[in-house]
Amino acid sequence: MKPKEITAAHVLAVLHDIATAEADRVDPRSEAGLLPRYLHRGQPNCLAARVLARLGYPTSVLRALDREFPTGELVHGGVQIAHSRHPSLRRLDDNARALLQHLQTQQDRGWPWGRIIKQAATRSKWFSRRHEKTRKPWLFA
Repeated sequence: MKPKEITAAHVLAVLHDIATAEADRVDPRSEAGLLPRYLHRGQPNCLAARVLARLGYPTSVLRALDREFPTGELVHGGVQIAHSRHPSLRRLDDNARALLQHLQTQQDRGWPWGRIIKQAATRSKWFSRRHEKTRKPWLFA
């Protein structure tokens, strides 16, 4: 596969399907104050993991992300998309990666997936276009 073949449009299409099926879901680990995980009992657990799985990433990659340590971290495994060095993530373009990171950040707040997806897919009426381009570049690609 060619590098950078997954765009934010691909991610948004998958998110639309997830929002339809699991709008009220909240990651139970986030809700309980636990560290997030890509896999739970061998299945994609968090929103980013569900998206990656639907985009064709195998569970072996999700397991590797759970085991990867962020730079400088020695105790807690599990790296956020933005900080991962996993070679498989090179398939994501910059906007797709930024969108997945945004999803992870919002999920860690304990928000329902439908709210996270709606917020990620729409521009805010409170911020200028210039500010939104910085916060959500995938909406302007």
